[in-house]
Amino acid sequence: MRVQAARETAPSEGGAVTLDMTVAEIIEVHPSAADYLVADWNMACISCPASQSETLREAAQVHELDPEDVCEALNDFLEDTAMIQAEELE
Repeated sequence: MRVQAARETAPSEGGAVTLDMTVAEIIEVHPSAADYLVADWNMACISCPASQSETLREAAQVHELDPEDVCEALNDFLEDTAMIQAEELE
């Protein structure tokens, strides 16, 4: 039952990440996104003051990354993380 609930609300109860969310908003709602963006996308901008107002789209473009790819991969990561956490609760 918990696994199904996690699937329905994944990537978490905070909802899916969108390209128009600021980096700061994403990290506030999904703290694990910070490590993922640094480790997998080399986006160290998460600690940059610009992250307070820079959208995920803008941050990806600054790093010469495809924003759609980053957003999709981040949502997949968050969904996988939510699934693992739900399974651990069983």
